[in-house]
Amino acid sequence: MHPTLGILARFQAVFYASTFFQSDGVPPPAPARVTQTVGTPLAKQKNEGVRNREKIMKTFARWLGLFASIGCVFLYARLLNLGITTFSIVVMLVLSITAAIASYKSKPILMAFLFLASFLPVGLYLLGTPRFYLIGILNLIYLLATILLLASSLGNIKIVKK
Repeated sequence: MHPTLGILARFQAVFYASTFFQSDGVPPPAPARVTQTVGTPLAKQKNEGVRNREKIMKTFARWLGLFASIGCVFLYARLLNLGITTFSIVVMLVLSITAAIASYKSKPILMAFLFLASFLPVGLYLLGTPRFYLIGILNLIYLLATILLLASSLGNIKIVKK
């Protein structure tokens, strides 16, 4: 056995004994708990406000489009009751019913196509008639609902840059 190994072992034993007798047997105190109320970050709160406004605008646009298209359905039905039965009136009636469904389901692209299909041939003409100008006005209101719905749905698109 090497002569220094015994000395090192005794020295280590003395070191352990001295550290044991120097400690008072009480462990060091634990760090204090942090009691802090943490709220939603401001950036997230702003995003929630934007989402709420978009949701309100989307709901308003849906109801506005539904109101305008159902109004057109009733006015086209009134034309049919007056005895004016033409193929174009029946087609406009079907387009108005489809527009009501598109408004309810929030389909802005379909709503835009339905507006063009109903306003350009008949709605624009009826806008200048004294008795049925409301059909043209309701078509324009439907266009406003389409634009609002399109704007609210474009707000949800996120562009990812690589």
